[in-house]
Amino acid sequence: MDDRADLDAPPDVDATIDWLLGEGFELVELRALGQANGNKVVELVRGPEHVIIQRDRGVWELGMRGDGWVGGLHTLYEAATGVVFEQPRGGPLPNRSPSDELQWVDAVPAIFAWRDATPDWRTRHDQTLEVGAERIRRRRG
Repeated sequence: MDDRADLDAPPDVDATIDWLLGEGFELVELRALGQANGNKVVELVRGPEHVIIQRDRGVWELGMRGDGWVGGLHTLYEAATGVVFEQPRGGPLPNRSPSDELQWVDAVPAIFAWRDATPDWRTRHDQTLEVGAERIRRRRG
């Protein structure tokens, strides 16, 4: 796969990729993962910042990492805004695809804006990761 038309992504995923490209990210990988179930991966890079978008078994996910920060979209959005996306104990993994709950094209710019405008963003980022890890420990009982 060497063309975004082959990506067959939801409109919000396409709009998020367009926003990232407009912000100076370079598309460095766009490929099918080789399975017949339609799994795909997209990687965009700007300096030390990486955004990886993948589709796994029909679910779209977005992860980000850079100089001193890493996380999935929901975790980083929680750090930036304080909005928590809870998962019921014993429930299925949350669908991380764009939804009415969280539009990627709004969340990704908000995360970058928060990071750029917040001098102590690393502290909030690390606290959010720890709170998330504690939630997982509690769910596992």
